[in-house]
Amino acid sequence: LVRTTSHARRHVCTNCGVFLTIVYDEDGAVWPLAGSLDCTYTKDDLYARVSWVSHICVKWKQGWLSLPKDGLKRIQEAC
Repeated sequence: LVRTTSHARRHVCTNCGVFLTIVYDEDGAVWPLAGSLDCTYTKDDLYARVSWVSHICVKWKQGWLSLPKDGLKRIQEAC
């Protein structure tokens, strides 16, 4: 884990240096970065690997973006 902000650390790929997750100090929540997910995962595969799935930062989403009616919790801000 590498400290990248005053409130969180990140897992970093040792091969290419890309950020994979952010781990918040306050509650230890680990959030994977969307671009780091294997595109071959199915929805069920992803849900089996994480303990909680939600839409984050919806307060700042683009007006043209419609979120799916999937029943997932919608968090207005990320932290």
